[in-house]
Amino acid sequence: MLKDPLFEAVNSDLEIHSPQINVTIMRDKASSLGITAADIENAFNFGYSYNYVTRIDTAVDQYNVILELFDKYQRDTNIFNSLWMRSAVSNELVPMGAVAKWEEAEGASSVNHIDQFPSVTIEFNLASGVTLDQAVNRLEELRKELVDPIVQFEPIGAIQTYQDSIKNAGFLLFIAIFSIYIILGMLYESFIHPLTVLTTLPPATLGGLLTLWIFDLPLSMYSYLGIILLIGIVKKNGIMMIDFAIDNIRTRGMTPRETIYDASLTRFRPIMMTTVAAIFGALPIALGIGANGDALRPLGLVIIGGLCFSQLVTIFITPSLYLVMEKMNTRLPWR
Repeated sequence: MLKDPLFEAVNSDLEIHSPQINVTIMRDKASSLGITAADIENAFNFGYSYNYVTRIDTAVDQYNVILELFDKYQRDTNIFNSLWMRSAVSNELVPMGAVAKWEEAEGASSVNHIDQFPSVTIEFNLASGVTLDQAVNRLEELRKELVDPIVQFEPIGAIQTYQDSIKNAGFLLFIAIFSIYIILGMLYESFIHPLTVLTTLPPATLGGLLTLWIFDLPLSMYSYLGIILLIGIVKKNGIMMIDFAIDNIRTRGMTPRETIYDASLTRFRPIMMTTVAAIFGALPIALGIGANGDALRPLGLVIIGGLCFSQLVTIFITPSLYLVMEKMNTRLPWR
């Protein structure tokens, strides 16, 4: 991460600076001599830990009996050979050097834990113009390349919040569309015509995603927000046309073909005016103007790309779908 231009101010709480002794147990040899790993651990514990054994009481004072090596011996690794263990096989004393080997090294100054597991926390900042989504994808690539699969990788902090938001974005999108369907159903008193309005959403969403792909931008949280805003704008264009057509049928007695033709001509100018106004409103965001402009660019590009693509498609497809839906609506017994 220090060498990667996406990250800045990379820091870790793992500091390998403390001197330590790495002890390797020769398990086969120790087993043949009747020495267990617990025996070796106890030998080190008795030699290098503050071991309270007992207390000697006299008439005038009390004395604690402590078992450990003298300080001058605790700094010399050669003293390991003077640590003895009793064999469970021969009942004889076995020196430490017969069942273990050791070497001097450096280790962590402190070992942190998360859920009782040793852990290392890596902190970093993002380089200018880099989104959090790009950083997360790069971290995943580095993890697959460099980190052993046995090591658990868990995002915390801002990354965790971001990923939780992404997971909830799809559900929020579904709730938004479902709410639109319910409201339009009550407005039109129909199960079918809300679907006619909602058919304008797939082309708009596709246009927004294609725009992100053309500009090589990730599907970030701002992109999801742009899609939700895009749904509201495009839905409004469909409502302007379908609502006018339904009102013509109810008040003027026109046929479906006549009313959708009249609605397309009458509502073309308002639809284009609101679309152009929305595009120019999102243009500064798409250009990255202002504070945090680079991060907000996907929001503006999704809106502009989705509106441009949907207008080219839905202005011709929506009238056709309306005729199909109206024919289905007349055949439903609960219409």
